Amino acid sequence: MSFVDPDDRYEADAFAHLADALEACPSAVLAYTDETLMDEGGRPIGVRRLAYSAFQHAHSASHVHGLIVMRRSAVEPVLTRIADLDAGADRLLTRLVARQGSVLHLPLVGRHWRQHPNQHHRRTRSTALGSLPSLAIP
Repeated sequence: MSFVDPDDRYEADAFAHLADALEACPSAVLAYTDETLMDEGGRPIGVRRLAYSAFQHAHSASHVHGLIVMRRSAVEPVLTRIADLDAGADRLLTRLVARQGSVLHLPLVGRHWRQHPNQHHRRTRSTALGSLPSLAIP
């Protein structure tokens, strides 16, 4: 399983790299890539390289944020925990899945994240996502 934003760009071969990485590591439940930041016009701003940290994942909505592929067998058991959420559901999903096994970080750019003023993280307080459902994780 994976999710993508419609206004971003993705490297097509990155999906294959992520799937191959999950296939090669049966204990892994989630794999993700680095990402570049782009301005509204699609011009590069910089590259975000984020090696996995469970602490950072718990405290930053953008830590595991590039192109993400998850094992279906790890996603299905936790879907009911996020069914009623809107904002933050993708972050909670990745955290719940990550608790079930290893997380793989592939140091390649898979996502080109377009920045614009109306993005959720720019419209809400930085603590809003960290204080809601993430505390419910056992």
